[in-house]
Amino acid sequence: MSAGAMGEALWRAAKAGNPAEARRLLDAGAPLDWQNPEDDGATALMAAAAYGHNSTVELLADRGADLEAKDEFGTTALARAAACGHKDIMELLADRGADLEARGRFGITVLMAATLFSCKDAVELLVDRGADPEAKNSGGNVALDLCTSGPCAEVLRNAEQRQRWHRRKVLTVWAH
Repeated sequence: MSAGAMGEALWRAAKAGNPAEARRLLDAGAPLDWQNPEDDGATALMAAAAYGHNSTVELLADRGADLEAKDEFGTTALARAAACGHKDIMELLADRGADLEARGRFGITVLMAATLFSCKDAVELLVDRGADPEAKNSGGNVALDLCTSGPCAEVLRNAEQRQRWHRRKVLTVWAH
């Protein structure tokens, strides 16, 4: 089987949430960060993240998948998980060092992606982890400008207060 065929098979296993098949393919030498031209250049990690397959995301991350790989639109696995509201996957990727401020096409941040798709839990997680609600896209808009959801807007309006509370909490834990 060619590297391209193995990469495609890995991508399909990741999209389907089949970690056993993904593990078998990786052990057989499938390219971990192969980009599927039929899915805008998405990697297996991006597919698993978008479809909410936690165990497959964890396997791919454990095997060294590039957390910052971008598809043709500049979207990362974290941004795909955020846009789909997969909070557990977002936490896993963030804990492993995924860039909360990664930007896609037109300067869209991960926080903006979550906001555009009205994913309140994702917006809360990103704000609580320190994502910058004042970051501007190439059109000069911040996440709140792009918001179409009342609950997301409320989180963004209170972002500074939430982040201040989380910083105090971290400092308190660190001091003890």
